[in-house]
Amino acid sequence: MKRRSLVSMGGGFETPFDMLSGCHQRIRMFTDLAQRLAAQPAPAEEVAEAASRLCLYFGTALPLHEQDEEDTLHRAMQDARAPGVDAMFARLRKEHAAIENVLDELLPKWDALRSAPDLLAAEKATLARGGEALASAFAPHLDMEESELFPLARRVLSADVLAEMLRAMRARREPVIATLTSLHPTAVRGA
Repeated sequence: MKRRSLVSMGGGFETPFDMLSGCHQRIRMFTDLAQRLAAQPAPAEEVAEAASRLCLYFGTALPLHEQDEEDTLHRAMQDARAPGVDAMFARLRKEHAAIENVLDELLPKWDALRSAPDLLAAEKATLARGGEALASAFAPHLDMEESELFPLARRVLSADVLAEMLRAMRARREPVIATLTSLHPTAVRGA
């Protein structure tokens, strides 16, 4: 059995990859919620709560995750002179931009549903298309990161670099910890 650190800062995130993988789990969970919101009948309170959670995750937590990858991980891999890193991050940024384009359409719709869940019927088709577009954009993106980018990073980054990355990723979340607690209280630092 692996020993857990006594000083771990919550959520079980002991490496940047624990945190990034936790983010990926939440991305999949919230993408699924986006699809279910458009497809599954629910009481007005649940619609409003789901829309609120979608706004919070995709509007607050996801940008932190993107910064973890585009700033912290990219810089560390450049400094380590990882092979193919520039091409990999060019693809990553292009995919992030495509995801953000989908979210630019969905976030205002979800925001409106928070206070007016009765608008769901009128927005169902748009939300269904958007949820499907989000799932289609995330699937290959997350796969590339998990099968190519993260394994490469594990090979080329030192323990000291990984520790510094984790500190930077945690610090990035400090200003919004209280807000993100409502999403996943046991893994707040992993937004």
